[in-house]
Amino acid sequence: MTSLPIRLPRHQGGRRMPRPRLLLMPPAAPHDHAAPWNWTLLDATTTPPGGTWTPGEPLPEAFQSAGHETILVLPPASTTRFELTAPKGLKRDEWPLLVARYRCDEGNGEPLTLARLDHVQGRLVLVGVARSRLQDWQATLARAGLSPTAWAPAFMGQPAPPERALCALPAGDDWMLRWHDDAEDQAPGRCHWLSWPRNTALPPALAEREWYQPLADEGELACLAFLGRHLPRRLPRPEAGPAKPGSRRRLPISLAGARAWLPLRRCGLIVALLLLHGGLVAWQGHQSTREAAERQLAARFVSQPASANDAGQRLAERVSALADLAQRRARIEEHLAALSDLPDQARLQQLEVSGQRMRLGWAPEALSAAELEALRTRLDALGRVTDTPTRLTLEIDLASASNGGQTP
Repeated sequence: MTSLPIRLPRHQGGRRMPRPRLLLMPPAAPHDHAAPWNWTLLDATTTPPGGTWTPGEPLPEAFQSAGHETILVLPPASTTRFELTAPKGLKRDEWPLLVARYRCDEGNGEPLTLARLDHVQGRLVLVGVARSRLQDWQATLARAGLSPTAWAPAFMGQPAPPERALCALPAGDDWMLRWHDDAEDQAPGRCHWLSWPRNTALPPALAEREWYQPLADEGELACLAFLGRHLPRRLPRPEAGPAKPGSRRRLPISLAGARAWLPLRRCGLIVALLLLHGGLVAWQGHQSTREAAERQLAARFVSQPASANDAGQRLAERVSALADLAQRRARIEEHLAALSDLPDQARLQQLEVSGQRMRLGWAPEALSAAELEALRTRLDALGRVTDTPTRLTLEIDLASASNGGQTP
């Protein structure tokens, strides 16, 4: 009797099981085509196999099994997370303009491939990777006959840490660090990603947090399998490439069916031509009426030349507006210079200018009672001070006298 291969059911208990995922992580060094890649195959029913694969060598047998989706997992140090306040109506092709203001690699004109992770309550979360590196990794896989269905930064598989904790995962010679800021005004704190060398001491702000390490140092393959188990189902998709020359779209109907539809298509074409003709006639009539109305409107004003006094008045208004802007800028610089000698413990957290109002905020946690009282007394002489347990706010009226009086 011939035994047939046993295939595990894709449904268990009325719930569809997720498809297996083949995770591939390239080396961290850019454009290194000789270094091996790490891979693992995740399935909900078996222990995940894994290993290394060097481009140019034959593919492992696990790569050739059908039914799985291929995921390109980007090294931690190759991606950047942006959490920005997005204006209403922001389009996808405007993301690079918004991100360019926050990139720390000024002077680097290399474009980024951006993908949206979340967009809630006006906060847009994007992840970016250098386009040339992503295309180089995709080309390496294409030469091997692999086509990834999605890509994901390694940080997307890192669990969220508890409150006031620092989640750390071993990733080769680096730590994958993830933490959240404290929540403000019932809004969740911002999430941060950081790849940090393991042989370097942490910054003081991170060293004070509770250390949370959900995975022991068991090697890079164990870390890749751990990240794969925590990756979300929805991942960024590769950008669609240009269509191959000579490729044709397959029609959903046969040639015989197409012949049966020809008479109806001819009737539809005739009706469309009649509608187009009627629309052109109506449009020509509308254009004639509109041109006549424009001529009548122009005749009312052509005989009345523009007054030189009006032009002079507009010029004077513009000069006055520019002078007001220069005066406001000088007063802003004057107030900032007056506050430049504050103690280092007084950390400035907010600087906002709206119209003729300038608002500054400090965090009073690191100040003693005496230093806080001295700071409050000094700020009272500059404007209106608002004191809360978590922030000390100064509001200055820039329209007042330049020597800085108390804001009414």
